Amino acid sequence: MATDEDGWNTVGKGKKTQPKAAKVVEEKGKKPPPKPKKKQQPKPAPPTQPDQEKKLVIGTIENYNFELNTKHTGYQFKGCTNHGNECYHIAVFQGLLACPGFLNFAKTIPTGDSLPTTLTALKAVLQEFRGAPGSPANIYTLLQSMSRTFKQARAKEQADASEYLIHLLTTLDDELQSILPKPTEAARQEDGWETIGKGSRSRGVEHTTGESSVSPITQLFRGTMASRLASRGAKPSVTLQPFTVLPLDIVDDRFHSVAAFLQDWASPQRVELASGEGTKQMVFSSMPPILIVCLKLWSPTLQQKSTKTIQVTENLAIHPSVTTTRTKIEYSLHAAVCHKGGDVTRGHYTAFIKKGDKWALADDSRVTPIHSIGAACTDPYLLFYCRK
Repeated sequence: MATDEDGWNTVGKGKKTQPKAAKVVEEKGKKPPPKPKKKQQPKPAPPTQPDQEKKLVIGTIENYNFELNTKHTGYQFKGCTNHGNECYHIAVFQGLLACPGFLNFAKTIPTGDSLPTTLTALKAVLQEFRGAPGSPANIYTLLQSMSRTFKQARAKEQADASEYLIHLLTTLDDELQSILPKPTEAARQEDGWETIGKGSRSRGVEHTTGESSVSPITQLFRGTMASRLASRGAKPSVTLQPFTVLPLDIVDDRFHSVAAFLQDWASPQRVELASGEGTKQMVFSSMPPILIVCLKLWSPTLQQKSTKTIQVTENLAIHPSVTTTRTKIEYSLHAAVCHKGGDVTRGHYTAFIKKGDKWALADDSRVTPIHSIGAACTDPYLLFYCRK
């Protein structure tokens, strides 16, 4: 075999191959270099107390049935001391505790110093409502836990009970979202459509919600309204809007009950669109286990509180025409927050609360048993309904 001048061995015509490597001869008495040691992987650190508490909360949420936990257990009627301009907070909290789904979830929150502030305060108050007689001192701690984000609590001023309720539920939801695992991309895509009417996924549906995990607050309180716009010669469009507190306009003097106002709310209305005259209709795409209705007592035109009488009944039937599923949905009243006075940020808030088949009026530190809510509740503002 010939060897070219450049060191390539020629194999056949025009082909070259690399020369064979020379064998390395170890010198006598010289040890080969030591083999590099494998780096040991550090052992995972044992879970810390905060991690363990978060796992307990996540496990609680995953194993909790929001539909079936509808009975009160270990709950007592208790009054709460008003330290000044706190009646809105006391009345709202009394209303929430009267709803078994919320109460039973709150009881499952584990005790721990590393949990978010409002969740920790909620657990502490609940333990007092289940314990010995006396005014729960931690209800003030619960209000103070939101003083950084709710200015009326920080300034110790009277507040709108509806605004405070929404803020409280939002705060609890945010704290739970900070603990819960984030949804996967597949889960977000799975939730990307909601069914409107018959058939499978509808086209032309616009969502106004952002992507987020599902927490106990959203599972208990969140419903979805669907606004449908239709005009001749154009495809109808549907916009979905979530709610935790349902605002209900009660200005129309023709109606005097929540059921009648909802029926009117869902009736088609004529509107002017860019494509011409059309119709707009509001219906419910989904209904929550706990439905909170806020009666809009203040008219934007009159700039004063409505004095009309609203009939408060213990049962509410949602007519099939008000829902996209065309099915009747029934609720029972468990609490009502009432307001006395001419201005939403003034006056006084009280709560009618129900446990089993017994009703009571909670007026700050005083709790008085009553026979029924119908005639006693003359100034309803927030109504707490639980799905049957």
